[in-house]
Amino acid sequence: MYDVPDSNEQLQGRAAIQQMFKELFAEKQNAKLNVTIDSIRLLTADVGIETGFAVVAGDDETSASRYTASYVKEGGKWLLESIHDTNTELSEPEEAPLSALAWLVGEWVDKSDESTVETNVHWTANGKFLVSNFRLEVKGSVELTGTQVIGWDPIRQQIRSWVFDSDGGVLNGSWMPKGDNWVVESTGFLGDGRTASSIQVYERTEDNAFTWQSFGREVDGQRLPNIEPVRVMRK
Repeated sequence: MYDVPDSNEQLQGRAAIQQMFKELFAEKQNAKLNVTIDSIRLLTADVGIETGFAVVAGDDETSASRYTASYVKEGGKWLLESIHDTNTELSEPEEAPLSALAWLVGEWVDKSDESTVETNVHWTANGKFLVSNFRLEVKGSVELTGTQVIGWDPIRQQIRSWVFDSDGGVLNGSWMPKGDNWVVESTGFLGDGRTASSIQVYERTEDNAFTWQSFGREVDGQRLPNIEPVRVMRK
């Protein structure tokens, strides 16, 4: 069963649902459907619930909906039983949310006796994203480079980030303001496939300096030492 968003219509059976999507994408031939799973939980050993967001992006418009899907396990296989879909408004906030992080734009460096981290932060051409390129040197040798992309998630109504490093690691973060600080909860994986998570705190101490620290660091469930606050200076 499929509940058509914002209508009283319900579709029963695979054929009816397939026909509905066939007609939809016939009207919008360049449209793409992207699904982001928010959570999956088991109610019983044979019943599961999935929630998430579905975005249809075309040439002329973009629509999004929040969905809930229920699954049942029969004969050792999980089968989709029903989907309930509700349209979600996709709108830009009145104030550009990334403007709160505009102070990060520029070149930064934090240096110790052992290592140096240099970071360059700039806007993309359309001003929708911040891009941060970083490089870690240890005793004069480049050990790690990477790129962080920071943007506004209009569905979750939150600033998010994605980090890609030269070892093949990928982390995605959720940014939350806490007074004058920013707290970033990150999860992802390292280049060797191990899972990783951490919490970082950015504190702007003055116009040309901020501190950065990380705690709650885990790799494959193993706790790592905290990184105490590091002072980062504008070049």
